[in-house]
Amino acid sequence: MGKDLIAYWYDRSEKVQRLVTKNKQILILALIAFLVRLLFISNPNLGTGDTATNNVATQAFLHGKDVYALPNMFESIPPFSLHLLSLWRLVGKVLGYDFQQFWKVLSSLFDTFLVILIYQLGIIVFQSRKKAFNSALVYAFNPISIVISSVHGQIEPIWLFFILFSYFLLLQKKPLSLLSAISFGIGASVKLVPFLLLPFIILCLPGWKARIIYCGVVLLTFLVLAFPELYTSFNAVNKQVLQYSSTPGMWGISYLINIVSFHGFVSHSVAQQLNTVLKYGMFGIIALFWFIQMKRGTTDFLHSACTVMLLFLIFTPGFGTQYILWPVSFLVFQNTPFTKFYLLFGSLAMVAFYDLGIKPVSFLVGVLNIWLSHVSLTNVAIYTGDVTLFFLWGACVAYMIVEVREKLLFAHKTK
Repeated sequence: MGKDLIAYWYDRSEKVQRLVTKNKQILILALIAFLVRLLFISNPNLGTGDTATNNVATQAFLHGKDVYALPNMFESIPPFSLHLLSLWRLVGKVLGYDFQQFWKVLSSLFDTFLVILIYQLGIIVFQSRKKAFNSALVYAFNPISIVISSVHGQIEPIWLFFILFSYFLLLQKKPLSLLSAISFGIGASVKLVPFLLLPFIILCLPGWKARIIYCGVVLLTFLVLAFPELYTSFNAVNKQVLQYSSTPGMWGISYLINIVSFHGFVSHSVAQQLNTVLKYGMFGIIALFWFIQMKRGTTDFLHSACTVMLLFLIFTPGFGTQYILWPVSFLVFQNTPFTKFYLLFGSLAMVAFYDLGIKPVSFLVGVLNIWLSHVSLTNVAIYTGDVTLFFLWGACVAYMIVEVREKLLFAHKTK
């Protein structure tokens, strides 16, 4: 029996060695990507308001307090994310690390896992290791993913990983739909955004019975992982999480409405009403897009997810810089001019918004900010970040116009 056990482990170790050798390049790439992120995490001067919020929230949670019901507590992440970050805080405490920097390591770890997952998914999508590696390379070293995961420390890479992993499971020779649904449910428990993508991933499944079961498993996973706060403090969770609305007037159409309101062309109350119309209009357009995809029998989840994220960015009245990351993990599978343009202006926005401690870059951004303050025609302070974001939003609009035009031409030809 002892010899059999040794032979078994020897066989397993050989398989692991072959697997590592086969994926040596992507593992080295992932390691370098993680080290780059650690470099930014190690800078104590880089941080955001979310760092302070999550620091207070996790501390309160570990002291047994009802975080969502606390006065003056604005915590918008779902209960599962709060539990995950609290657990990570305990890990950091055991290892002797301060939470305000250590919490970013979790996001950076999942961002690194995303690099590997994009490579593995790319092999299936492209049927080419070279193209898959290029997609992983683009994701690993673009400033958008680096800044959001390591400087901002946002949990975006965590839910993006689970959503891409759920699609990866559906693409196996024998689709693992149950595990895929659980993975999707975990992603939605980290942040609510994946619920926008749920109607599109179920189109990859054959028949409505399988789709309904998939949705049921996703919802069940979400409800289980939201325990106990969703049940003990439903009203507080509903207000803080389910009804959360990000800051309006900073991006796209909402930004234009803000400028028009500032100059008195419309009142503040009218501007608020326009932003509300914009929000519900966004959901309506996404629903219409799903209906079109369903009628066409589209199963390309990566393209659909990318389009949904861009539709969100075009019409959303609220904005957070972490939103810029959302389309990136889907865009890297599309080798188009728009992908390069989006990554360029998204990266410029990251550099403009966050002082990364790179002196030549900081100096250039400062000079541009001074110049913009002199040429502004709106009497509203405009910074380099605002300009890059506006170009980025314009690129999303242009992309969508081209997409609609191509779809209409295709429909006309097939008649």
